[in-house]
Amino acid sequence: MAGTQDQNVSTGTVTTDTKPLAFEARNLTYRYGGGATVGTRAFSEPKLLDVSCALEQGCRVLVAGANGAGKSTLLSILGGQKMVRGDDCHVLGKAAFHDTSLNRQRMYCGDWWRTDFFFNLSVEELIGVERLKSERVQELIDIMQINISWRVNAVSDGQRRRCQLLECLVEEKQIYILDEITTDLDLYARENLLAFLQRESEEKGATIVYATHIFDHLASWATHFVFFSNAKVMRCCLMKDLVEYQSLVASGVRCPLYTLMKEWVCRDYDAPVCTNDAADAPVVPEVDGPTLATTNLTYAYAAGGRPQLKNMSFSFSRGARILVVGANGAGKSTLLSILGGKRM
Repeated sequence: MAGTQDQNVSTGTVTTDTKPLAFEARNLTYRYGGGATVGTRAFSEPKLLDVSCALEQGCRVLVAGANGAGKSTLLSILGGQKMVRGDDCHVLGKAAFHDTSLNRQRMYCGDWWRTDFFFNLSVEELIGVERLKSERVQELIDIMQINISWRVNAVSDGQRRRCQLLECLVEEKQIYILDEITTDLDLYARENLLAFLQRESEEKGATIVYATHIFDHLASWATHFVFFSNAKVMRCCLMKDLVEYQSLVASGVRCPLYTLMKEWVCRDYDAPVCTNDAADAPVVPEVDGPTLATTNLTYAYAAGGRPQLKNMSFSFSRGARILVVGANGAGKSTLLSILGGKRM
């Protein structure tokens, strides 16, 4: 067994007497839907249930848990995106929702641009000529390998995600609240972005709150750890005090953080139900030749623009399991959207 988890733990405070708090939640409960009023909303399932936790400024917090466990709900509250009572949640000593002056001190990134709603703007127009001159913006452009002439409506999903991250990180803040920001980023952009955020923390005292399901290299990146399960905070501690992880490291387990998170996350799910195929189920006929094929496929997002795919030809037989890998903008999502009938 990879680790144990105290199912009764629902509070956590990891602070010192010398550093002020980055955020604090006190007996925070939150529900979605159920109606427009507090009374009718009370009938819906809680997404946060009596959550109390506090962390000090300057930390880098890894937030983990299963889908629906409460991570995004807490981060959106910390980001001022959802209304809660003023005493229930504070960020930098201010009411998370009601004190709008916090918007000069915090950055929240978790509401992604929809892929069917593209801005017909260049990156230069999006950021602004004056802000593009700053060393910070130039560093971020280098980190995420962004071309300022890109038009946001004519790039791949991964490139669009990088443009949005640039727009979010242009201004220096005291706290960065980041909900699964690296989902569409390639290895180069992800590792360099995390290194940039680590420098923001170590050199400028910024607080980073980062929720993700991708755990590569995060054990050494994070200073603190928060784990959600069934709408509660089940663990809130320093990363070095996550004893189950440290035990796996000492045992020489490969990918110890992933191993621990897999065990804890899977506890939130029922065991899969095994089904037996009926003996009289129809047999899928064999197919002659490839089931997936392209010949000299070329595609560009805009007329006259740089092609995302150029003279691509391949074929695969039925039953193949195909892993598609490449840098942002290399053509992966473009190809898959064409194969899925989403692009003409």
